[in-house]
Amino acid sequence: VPGNGKAIINDKEIKEYFPIEDHRTDVFKPLSVTNTKGNYDVLVTVRGGGVSGQVGAVRLGISRALVEVSTENKEAL
Repeated sequence: VPGNGKAIINDKEIKEYFPIEDHRTDVFKPLSVTNTKGNYDVLVTVRGGGVSGQVGAVRLGISRALVEVSTENKEAL
């Protein structure tokens, strides 16, 4: 969603849901490599799996959304 970089995961701020910095960095990787960090808000519902699995699932969802926004992002991802 266009915005200013806010991230809500399962109705919680990302720092509360993923308290480990490395997890948050991994989640935001698609936004970093496409130079779109801060341009979109991330609103996600994720279930099941462990923390690492959820991090990967959120990252994949962000990547797919960025490709839908612009196919030019696919090359960077």
